[in-house]
Amino acid sequence: MMCVMFFEVRAAACPMPRVFWGTRGWEDVRAMGIADWGGTPLAPARSRSRDLRARRRNCLENSCEPIIMARDARVFEKNMFYFILITLHLLAAAVWIGGMLFLGLVLTPVLCYRPPDERASLLSAVGRRFLKVAWSALGAILVTGPLLWIKRGFDVTPVLAAKLTLVGVILLLSVLHDFVLGPRLIERLRGGGHGEETLRLRRRVALLARLNVLCALVVLILGLAISRGF
Repeated sequence: MMCVMFFEVRAAACPMPRVFWGTRGWEDVRAMGIADWGGTPLAPARSRSRDLRARRRNCLENSCEPIIMARDARVFEKNMFYFILITLHLLAAAVWIGGMLFLGLVLTPVLCYRPPDERASLLSAVGRRFLKVAWSALGAILVTGPLLWIKRGFDVTPVLAAKLTLVGVILLLSVLHDFVLGPRLIERLRGGGHGEETLRLRRRVALLARLNVLCALVVLILGLAISRGF
């Protein structure tokens, strides 16, 4: 049996809320739309919920949705540009370092057991082909690297400074190996490949190649450290 008691207590300075006693709680009273704390009739809860959803929908359609879409488009373009840059940077580094490792660990040891004339012709053919590939990859690295640095806000850390220094050393060693000592060694091998001068030249070229590969590997490790926030 439902028994409902309803009474009102009012004070002169501060009106007290209406109190509803019975089998229904205060939330049920608010849902029924009987009274607010000040006695103001309330709309039913379902009606208030529909009005709130309608106001949100109107906000999205009129003003909020274009702003959100424009912001999301800018964020997508920024992230996509960074993704393209880092992808090209890593692919170029893989081609460049992988090519040097192949020449030093596979091709050169095999050619050591060939006659000097055959060794010179193979080195010349492979060197001319790899020269285009390696310097194209190096150029891509030199273009994408500064762009990535700009995207990161021109932040210069000790790790980045060490990486840039080693990149400069790699450029110097590559120029000496590819355009100075390498062609000179090929010419001597074509002329017979004997004598102390040829042996010393081969040792210098091999030393430059090893130093170049070592610096490239260190640069790769430093790049990974930079990507992890060091």
